[in-house]
Amino acid sequence: MSDKRGISDGEKQMGRIYMLGEKHSGLKPRGPLQNYEKLKKHCIENGVLFEDSQFDPEKVRMAENIEQAKIKIEWLRPTEITNSPLFIGQNEDRFDVNQGTLGDCWFLAALANVTLNSELMQFIVPGDQSFDHDDYAGIFHFRFWQYGRWIDIVVDDKLPTYDGELIYVKAKDSNVFWTALLEKAYAKLYISYANIEGGLVSEALEDLTGGLSESYFELKKNNEAFNFFDMMQISFMKNSFMGCAILAGSGEIEKKRDDGLYAGHAYSITDIVEEKTMFGELYKLLRIRNPWGRGEWNGDWSDYSKMWDYLQDTKRQELLSRKEDGEFWMQFEQFIEDYTLLEFCHMDLDIYKRSQDVTTSWEKHLLEGAWVAQVSSGGLPDNEDFLKNPQYILSLNDEDTSKVHRLLIGLMQKNRRIQNNQPALTIGFAIFSLEEIPEKKQLLSQDSLKNRIFVSRIQCVKQITGHLDLSNGIYCIVPFAENSSSSCEFLLRIFSSVHIDVEENDEEVKLIEPDMSLERDHVDSSTLDNPIREIFKNHADEKNEEISWKELHSILQKSGTTFSREICRSMVALVDSDRSGTLNIHEFFHLWEQLLFWRGAFGTFDFDNSNCISASELREALRSVNIQVTNRIIDMLLIRFGNGEGGMEMQDFIHCCIKLNMMIENYSNYKGESSLEEWLLDTIYS
Repeated sequence: MSDKRGISDGEKQMGRIYMLGEKHSGLKPRGPLQNYEKLKKHCIENGVLFEDSQFDPEKVRMAENIEQAKIKIEWLRPTEITNSPLFIGQNEDRFDVNQGTLGDCWFLAALANVTLNSELMQFIVPGDQSFDHDDYAGIFHFRFWQYGRWIDIVVDDKLPTYDGELIYVKAKDSNVFWTALLEKAYAKLYISYANIEGGLVSEALEDLTGGLSESYFELKKNNEAFNFFDMMQISFMKNSFMGCAILAGSGEIEKKRDDGLYAGHAYSITDIVEEKTMFGELYKLLRIRNPWGRGEWNGDWSDYSKMWDYLQDTKRQELLSRKEDGEFWMQFEQFIEDYTLLEFCHMDLDIYKRSQDVTTSWEKHLLEGAWVAQVSSGGLPDNEDFLKNPQYILSLNDEDTSKVHRLLIGLMQKNRRIQNNQPALTIGFAIFSLEEIPEKKQLLSQDSLKNRIFVSRIQCVKQITGHLDLSNGIYCIVPFAENSSSSCEFLLRIFSSVHIDVEENDEEVKLIEPDMSLERDHVDSSTLDNPIREIFKNHADEKNEEISWKELHSILQKSGTTFSREICRSMVALVDSDRSGTLNIHEFFHLWEQLLFWRGAFGTFDFDNSNCISASELREALRSVNIQVTNRIIDMLLIRFGNGEGGMEMQDFIHCCIKLNMMIENYSNYKGESSLEEWLLDTIYS
């Protein structure tokens, strides 16, 4: 039986799809780029089955319970597990998603939800994959959304088994393998199976849809304020996805309660209805699914509850399926009594529109940034260092000055799970109203940010979402993380029902014109008996009276300062006006003057005489030598020239100054479209 599918329309609409580790994909390469079509063609032509060296069974970390049990795992291909493997049966549905021994219920609950959207599923699980003899090469691929980009993940079809049975996710039919292979691809995205244990449904929904997610806690307490049933009804009509959980302490994870529910376990919400009984009573009902494919609620409206007798036979037959499949109905009022977390993921952002906005399309802005400890991480709004956080200026200038417009803002922290499964930070963002557009590329002060109009709910989740109404004006958005000593990349997404202009507010990258009114010590090259001139003459070539980087290296060593050969070459290149590779006396004096200037500036900020300045001091140290840069460049400079401990030593500071001077001056010859900042970020490593 063939299980091939054609290419879906969704594949044509999602835009560019990146290979894992491809340049500009946002993810680091883990080896050669893996192009599914090319790899499959190569395997078929050579009569071999694909083996993925980038997800090696011998090296990949499994779930903790498997590693502790020390059972012998055998990695088998579906063709070795069953005689008639199918990639997909009749179609993908939520009953193909039955959790195994891996604690990834959060991912599987999200996946069960997404199966309700056939077009999206055909994009995530590409067509034209099968176990058909002529087309089979042991290679499959799937798509996941990562911070504004869709990533194609290639896997071989070796799956972890014990005693011939899959140990992780299983489909309802034992010969169907799309869910097991998709779970493997998700584990590969996050480096190991161990890294996808534990999470929120909304996080997985973001990876599967690229949608905007929201999380709500303490449902019973907050129901009156948010009217959750109405939110859920509208969300379901707009094809949004929903998940829920009963939060629990570490000792109660997946603990069964007397009512059949499990604490510390993720569920998906697959339907929401209002039904009248034969007696005219109106009930609000939710259909909820346990990703285990078993383990159901046993109270009112459960499979064998007498409450079903109050409905008309036709309605009861339409809604009720008495199977041990993990899916059950529950009354909304009971739901908010028992569940403590409700999660939404919206693909159709029209859910946020007011009635008068129904014809308006959304304008989208994606801004990538980072909190870097000591550089651009300032903590909460009441911290004195708050304005170290990145700033974004938003300008709204609609023709109808009286109109109020809806804005959605999503702040997402990046790559925490992929970096040794680090826990999510507690994050938020504040919005301030400004009287006027700030002077171009001028960081805002506390005085200019007095009028705070909004602070998102501060949460320890991957993404937080705020929706607010704004009239014409100038605003400043400041994303923040509670812990200012942590570093983390983030993605700021802004959706607007009207045209807006948004840009990061940081200082312009440039060489500052020195203040000529200030006194500055300098070396007088006209003084014939100057000791520096004697040093130069003692090392210069007698014929040409010039020195190369080798002689410069020797001079600096004898003066008590050790610079590497690379730095000495850079010094020569900085002042070598005729590109001869050597310096005459005038170029040498100019360089010597610069060295004195840079060393003096460094000493000003090296308060403890440790030959090291901190990351937080680097920006001002560079400004003191007439170099102005942004937070993103500071971060890159610390990676390129730092000591690995958040600081920079004197020799590296001077090297950094040389490089920046040369690159900023050379930008005038650059013919591309990148800004000076972007160009520097791309070339600082060179």
